[in-house]
Amino acid sequence: MAPLDDATGPHLLEGELVCPRCGNDVFEAVTDGTETHLLCHRCWTCWHVELGYMAPVPVLTCPGCPHKEECLRRRATSEQGEASPNRRSVSEHTS
Repeated sequence: MAPLDDATGPHLLEGELVCPRCGNDVFEAVTDGTETHLLCHRCWTCWHVELGYMAPVPVLTCPGCPHKEECLRRRATSEQGEASPNRRSVSEHTS
């Protein structure tokens, strides 16, 4: 996934959704050229949002993403002793 950058910097989404893994509400929009995902920089989970659900994107499916190595490193550290996140409804995390 590559960041969606323009002249003003990365595209950030703040306050609209909540990360199911860590509760953070700031995401960076990233893309692989065909799909857009939301990257949480707190837990380094990339989320695919579709049809009212947020599902984690496997890090190994992100060829060419400049965040890939950092995601792998941080996820490996944070997942020690944690269960993998489940697919969750967006409505479960919004008021």
